[in-house]
Amino acid sequence: MIPGMEYGFERAIFEIVSGFVLSLVVRAFAYSFGLPWVSFLFNVLSILLTIGLIDKMPFWSMSYLLGWLLGLIYIGPTFLSLPELLLYFSITLFVLYGKLRSLTE
Repeated sequence: MIPGMEYGFERAIFEIVSGFVLSLVVRAFAYSFGLPWVSFLFNVLSILLTIGLIDKMPFWSMSYLLGWLLGLIYIGPTFLSLPELLLYFSITLFVLYGKLRSLTE
């Protein structure tokens, strides 16, 4: 069975909150041990994971994607910077538009 809206919502909440907490922990340890390059590597890894997430979005079901978008709208403004929020939001809308367009063709 294809995961529905509630699973997409839960995934968005989990990914955003866990990413925020992990980022805080990595930065705190990196700077307390005098290793700022670790924070840089974490940022590079975060970018690669974001690209991986975006790459998988077209394969999500419509309801799962809508749930993820609702989770992003619900918790994103609290934990994401405005550029990150706009990036995730616009890409999700673009993927949704592509799915809706393919239904009408």
